[in-house]
Amino acid sequence: MLEQFLARLGASVSAERSAESALASLRDASPHLIITDLAMPGRDGCWLIQQVRARPGGLAIPIIAVTAYGAEYPAQQVREVGGDAFLRKPIDIDVLAAVVARFSGR
Repeated sequence: MLEQFLARLGASVSAERSAESALASLRDASPHLIITDLAMPGRDGCWLIQQVRARPGGLAIPIIAVTAYGAEYPAQQVREVGGDAFLRKPIDIDVLAAVVARFSGR
């Protein structure tokens, strides 16, 4: 659903199913924005954020984390590992569009 919505906004979207495959895809890509779920098979989204931030140029890529977790803990953890924004599922499409617009100007 996120992939389709972002494509309708005019974004070129590359979707990956795991943190490891997302990180591997960054070898050949220079994204303007990363949206990651926190719960993925294998490594989680916080691990992905840490790996992106450790890469050359990784600090310049805005990263939005999304999750269905209900506690405040994930939001704090996302900030600690370097995430720029945190959205809870179900995601309000208007809020997502505003957050993407905020970071698309970086």
